[in-house]
Amino acid sequence: MARKLGQKIEVLPDCDIAVISGDCGASSWAYQLRKLETDRAFLDRVIPLIPKDTIVIDAGAFIGSHTAEYVKHSPEVWSFEPNPTAFACLSYNCPTAKLQRMALGEKEGELYWNMVYPNCGGSFIIPYQTEDTIAVPVIPLDSLKFKRRIGYIKIDVEGMECKLLLGAASTLKIHRPNLCIEVNTQALRRNHATPQGLFDLLDDMGYHVEPMWPGQDEDYKKNFKDHPEDGFQWDILAIPKEKKPVDVVGEFHKKYYSSCVWVTDTKWRGVSVQKSPNDLWVYQEIINEIKPELIIETGTCFGGGAFFLGDMCDFNGNGYVISIDTNNRNPPWHRRVKYINSSSIAPDLIESFTKLSNKAVMVILDSDHSKDYVLKEMEAYAPLVTVGSYMIVEDSNVNGHPVCPDHGPGPMEAIWEFLSKHPEFVVDKSREKFLMTQNPNGYLRKIK
Repeated sequence: MARKLGQKIEVLPDCDIAVISGDCGASSWAYQLRKLETDRAFLDRVIPLIPKDTIVIDAGAFIGSHTAEYVKHSPEVWSFEPNPTAFACLSYNCPTAKLQRMALGEKEGELYWNMVYPNCGGSFIIPYQTEDTIAVPVIPLDSLKFKRRIGYIKIDVEGMECKLLLGAASTLKIHRPNLCIEVNTQALRRNHATPQGLFDLLDDMGYHVEPMWPGQDEDYKKNFKDHPEDGFQWDILAIPKEKKPVDVVGEFHKKYYSSCVWVTDTKWRGVSVQKSPNDLWVYQEIINEIKPELIIETGTCFGGGAFFLGDMCDFNGNGYVISIDTNNRNPPWHRRVKYINSSSIAPDLIESFTKLSNKAVMVILDSDHSKDYVLKEMEAYAPLVTVGSYMIVEDSNVNGHPVCPDHGPGPMEAIWEFLSKHPEFVVDKSREKFLMTQNPNGYLRKIK
């Protein structure tokens, strides 16, 4: 049983996290996953935006799901949360942050907190008092003094975004932090604002606006335009225009990918592998380290990948490969490779794998690259991967990560969704040490 801290607040005893009882948002996710930093994909995207030794501002910190991660990467985190119940949880969960039970707005004063159930994170501020509201203090960020540079601000303030920015104009001009903003059309409308008005304000302040996830530029602009009256919601990044860097690795990646040399002229012992040499080198390092007894590959094609993996097993004197495809193209024979003609998610096939007794199993997914299919593969094969080994999701570079922006949701989007439900897997960024990989965030190590 969880023990009570106060009205509508409880502490989960096995993970020592304070949550709001009945909340269907962040508290519910923490309850299910038994950890505070539940929005892993979001955090992995924004942490690189925090410059070293700079201040982080968490505006709309709620129970601390993001603050708990920010304190690991910044020497000074200021967290603002006007919701008194959420603030009590925040104080318990993130005691080392500089916690402020107030809202950030355009000018100093008092507004009123309107609690929403069951999605408590969607509660919002209104300018008038009712019998169901709570008075909360509001200050402009410009009224505060900081002894070091502010490097990053997360803004999730349920429609107060424009007012917060106006009250932070001097701070933004001096510090030029990177911004991450949750934009909700319905919430903005409560404050007589629009997404386009927010984008125009950021442009006037010298910020370049882009969607949270690469490859979605046209999607988010179109959705905000097509759904001006709905509660359409999207996360955006705002980067100072003068700091917008040239992505050297990304630009090289695009050039390399569009050359098609990896498709037409990359071979292992004369057989087309259709993979980056960088990734093949990493594969042999992993195989040498974990010495898998079984490697399962989905997507055989010409068989060069399976041929390469078979040779790696030969070098180790251990293991064999099963390669699956519905239409393989005369792959080469190898004494350590077995080819299976089947859908990679056929139930009878998956069941046959569960009956194998191998001490170390590694999985490489390289068949259909649509999000839904990859996610089905990940769910099916994850239980087969042994602790300490890997499930490698290939071609997560498509859909704008950074190639093929028109591909549609693919492996990367499947990875994000999978990781939100499977804490037993983590992204091993050390496997991307050669900078360019066709499997960004795709080296998933099983840790428990």
